[in-house]
Amino acid sequence: MGADDVAQAGRDEVVRQTDVSRQTLHSALAAAWHAGHLLLAEKKRVRQAMGGGAWLLWLEQNFRGTPRTAQRYMKLTKGVADAAFLQGMSLLPGLRPVGRPDGGKASF
Repeated sequence: MGADDVAQAGRDEVVRQTDVSRQTLHSALAAAWHAGHLLLAEKKRVRQAMGGGAWLLWLEQNFRGTPRTAQRYMKLTKGVADAAFLQGMSLLPGLRPVGRPDGGKASF
């Protein structure tokens, strides 16, 4: 295998990894969006059934993440009407609807 073949193989691998990265990112953003949708529905149900204070307890018992992560997922869902919109989005714009906890712009 000559130097040109090695260089071409490297370029091909860069293209392949970029494609994998895009597909994986879309899957992760879509999963976060769907989780946010489910969390919003569950939060409403829990608050109606058990009061507002029960939500954090529910998260501790049923969510594999921090309350902050749950907030981010729900904010993503509120900021993006349809998960299909996330298709082809890069990481930074994909996270931008989440913003900062104080309501400011995200600084990624």
